[in-house]
Amino acid sequence: MQITVLQTLFITITTIMVIELVAPVINKSRHAPDPLLTRYVVPLDKSTTASEHLAYNHVRHLIDESGIKPENISLVVFDKGIYLLQANQVASDRMQALLNCGVQFYACEQSLARVKQKWDSNFMLLDGVQLVPDGKHQIDSLMDEGYVNLFA
Repeated sequence: MQITVLQTLFITITTIMVIELVAPVINKSRHAPDPLLTRYVVPLDKSTTASEHLAYNHVRHLIDESGIKPENISLVVFDKGIYLLQANQVASDRMQALLNCGVQFYACEQSLARVKQKWDSNFMLLDGVQLVPDGKHQIDSLMDEGYVNLFA
């Protein structure tokens, strides 16, 4: 069976039409996720003023400039970052402000136990901070749930 020029032209035009119809459906799945629906995890493992300001400013930007809902942001504190969540400290004022607006906070129990054992047995966290057994594992778990690591 021989294909004529007219049949070839018909097949080409039909193929182009099918591609035009299917391409938007295929490309739709390749678009980046909607940032307003994305959930973010912010790891914080240092107690320096710079790391506190960086985390605070990134989270405020997500909320104020990008329109992300505070409940879609989780800040996970471990290692020396635990000091930024110490109750009744000037450094914790910014973190308290984030807690008050609805940002989720998780603190590593292991880090808290080390601080209480080595430095300050009366160390208290801000109200509203949720304790998790392992801060690094919490970050991994949140990422497995689809959270994006803001500092990765």
